[in-house]
Amino acid sequence: MPVERMPIFGAGEGETRGRASDSLTRSASAGSRIYPRALRAFVRVFVRVAFRIHLYIHSVHPSIRTFMSAHILTAGSLTLDCRRPVPGGAHIMGVLNVTPDSFSDGGLYLDADRALARAKVMADEGAIIIDVGGASSRPKGAAYGEGAPLLSAEEECKRILPVIEKLARHLPGVWISVDTFRSKVASAALAAGAHMLNDITALRFDPRMAQVAAEADVPLVVMHSVGTPGNMPHVAASNDILSEVRLALSAALETARSAGCRQLVVDPGFGFGKTTADNLLLMGRADCFLELGHPVLIGVSRKSSIARAAVGEAVPADDLPPPVERLPGSLAVTGIAVQAGASIVRTHDVAATRQFLNVLQATIQSADGQN
Repeated sequence: MPVERMPIFGAGEGETRGRASDSLTRSASAGSRIYPRALRAFVRVFVRVAFRIHLYIHSVHPSIRTFMSAHILTAGSLTLDCRRPVPGGAHIMGVLNVTPDSFSDGGLYLDADRALARAKVMADEGAIIIDVGGASSRPKGAAYGEGAPLLSAEEECKRILPVIEKLARHLPGVWISVDTFRSKVASAALAAGAHMLNDITALRFDPRMAQVAAEADVPLVVMHSVGTPGNMPHVAASNDILSEVRLALSAALETARSAGCRQLVVDPGFGFGKTTADNLLLMGRADCFLELGHPVLIGVSRKSSIARAAVGEAVPADDLPPPVERLPGSLAVTGIAVQAGASIVRTHDVAATRQFLNVLQATIQSADGQN
């Protein structure tokens, strides 16, 4: 605003005051111009930096965008964000075996209503996913004898479809995974309401599993194992278990992508044809599988390697702790694997695992000064 000139009382005094007034006027005008100019300069710098960040993510390093999207799973209205750190440490997948011969809970949930009741309990305890299986994958060997026989697709469907239909109707906010290696069973399960496919053979038994997952655009878990269903060895020799499992999973991922699969999860396959030492190594180095670019799922719950690690290799198989007594060891290995990179944990013991992971995550955050 212009400064008003003072009245002229004398030539010298008036001229002096006039010049002072002109000086103040020019200063005020200059100040009013400085602030808009500074604001415009700030906006230009901000836009330039934001644009460069945009280019960095989307052009210079597109792998960043791919990594982020590959770790967010969707099916229908459901979303599962597996980007680390996952709140609570990891997502929990509750095991629901509708089989008469699974190593831990075989025969308990053959009835669809009992299976639904069990699923509701696990969901209340913190399970985000319920993994429904109708064919046991129990391997041959000292721990499990002759192992599980190969089941027909018709019998597998007969066991799981009524359960999946009930879960889809009564638990609409919970992910339903189907543990199968057959494309025919997978298609029927998806039609019944399943949201995810879990293939323990990593597409080796039936490569058409990938096409089924791609057409439905649902997540597909590829798990490393040795042998085929009905003829799975308890232990197979390995010279470099990390490299072998990583290479096998990489090949499975390539097969799945070639079929059009967009959503993939990898599972190193704890207990499927591996020694106790190899199993523990795989869990401790879960980061090796996270590097494949997809979420890592682990399933160590109640398996014989947990018991073997607890009591030693010299103890006879008949003297190993039974499956229901293997929770402490299962949680120990789970903690290591989650810290190393796993974001989904498959377990029979949902409540204990949820509490364990919550406390583990809270402790880590406290130690890192995040609380």
